[in-house]
Amino acid sequence: MYLDGIYVFIKVVQLGSFTLAAKRLNMPVTTVSGRVSQLEQKLGVTLLTRTTRKISLTLEGERFYRGCENAISELEYAHEELGTSKEHVSGTLKITAPRDVVRFLLMDIVLEFKKKYPDIEVEMMATNRLVDLAIEGIDLAVRVGPLKESSLIQSKIFSSSAHLYASPKYLNTFSSSLSLKTIGDAEFLLYTGQKEQIELMKGDATYLISDLITSVKVDDMELLKELAINAKGIASLPDFICLEDVKKGRLLRVLPSFTSEQYHYYFLYPSAKFLPQRVRSFIDMARESL
Repeated sequence: MYLDGIYVFIKVVQLGSFTLAAKRLNMPVTTVSGRVSQLEQKLGVTLLTRTTRKISLTLEGERFYRGCENAISELEYAHEELGTSKEHVSGTLKITAPRDVVRFLLMDIVLEFKKKYPDIEVEMMATNRLVDLAIEGIDLAVRVGPLKESSLIQSKIFSSSAHLYASPKYLNTFSSSLSLKTIGDAEFLLYTGQKEQIELMKGDATYLISDLITSVKVDDMELLKELAINAKGIASLPDFICLEDVKKGRLLRVLPSFTSEQYHYYFLYPSAKFLPQRVRSFIDMARESL
């Protein structure tokens, strides 16, 4: 049954192009294209329509893909699990997460994981970009919720409150302590895409502060924190990235009895049924640590 051709076909469909499939399979593009063409000849049907911009499944290709995808996943899973036990896990584990999550949450877990499983090579992609797991060959992602519905498995792992933070130097520019009535007079440092408003919560009460004076917007929590430390304004930040700076006096909570947000962090991965042991082992260790 033309397994080589079927496997190549499945990868082309999953990754959306011959070029990406060739890169993943470490083959020339001409070889990938040739394998799919040979498969079509043997089956006597056209599986893919090809244009210069994209590929798409024919009706027959869609039916064939649905019939083969799970079988190929099971073969991949069986191959990876051969000789693998919970005590001896090997292979490469590819993880992606926002930069602040990598630095303040995941790195210590990765180091402990490497001690326990020295035969696993961990590749960490620290980026705020939403990485396509299938295209970039990622085993596990950490994302901040709420999340859009997708075919990926979503598993909540951690939550963190957020507060308003500023440096003592910046707060000293005001003649008196800031209050709900005067907080709107301060300059705010916002995350990219955030509206010029913020909700402050205390118990069951919510207070909306709108028309904020915006100093700057950035797409990185660590940079937002550094700007706050350098007296550029007030920022709403997850508490776990500010612990050390509060301890050392570089940051203070503004209106400390009010929370500004609640961040929820999730693991995302392609399939629970065919999850390799190395990924399961990392998830289990992370849950125990967080």
